[in-house]
Amino acid sequence: MGKLYRINEIFYSLQGEGPHIGVPFVFVRFAGCNLNCSFCDTNHGPFEEMTADEILVAALQYDCRRVLFTGGEPTLQLDYDLLTSFVGWYTALETNGMLLPPPGLDWITCSPKTQIQLGFVNELRYALRIGDPLPQPTVAADYYVLSPIFDGMALNQDNLNWCIDLCKKNPHWQLSVQAHKLWGIQ
Repeated sequence: MGKLYRINEIFYSLQGEGPHIGVPFVFVRFAGCNLNCSFCDTNHGPFEEMTADEILVAALQYDCRRVLFTGGEPTLQLDYDLLTSFVGWYTALETNGMLLPPPGLDWITCSPKTQIQLGFVNELRYALRIGDPLPQPTVAADYYVLSPIFDGMALNQDNLNWCIDLCKKNPHWQLSVQAHKLWGIQ
């Protein structure tokens, strides 16, 4: 038996945020995080311990060869062995950026809450509330994204309007709303 990973859930859905919005992915959600963000919408408690082979078998039940490692914080567990189980797949990661991911990912989305270790990411996504200042990134990215913090599953119009205004005043930023919540899907 190989290394065990704490997996909160594996499911198939559409990406609801950022440049991949609307694209089908198999989501591998890891349990646990090294932060405790007040607006987090992940239940970190329940998990099943699974090997890399078991994770791959669960993902293979879907007719999609794109996987998104998310959490919790995936870099607490995601390693080269698990990543190479998905050879031939498009591999994406959502991380807070505090730990370095294994090499070989196709796409990295970083949603920083504190100092990050990454030098470059594909997407840098900040979750904001009304009144929050425009972020001052310390990492280069292909896409700079502002995302309004929801009230649970409900869109907070004040947070949305704030992010829209910031994007209009700073056109190198783009807006991303958690559309999966609006669509009523996971």
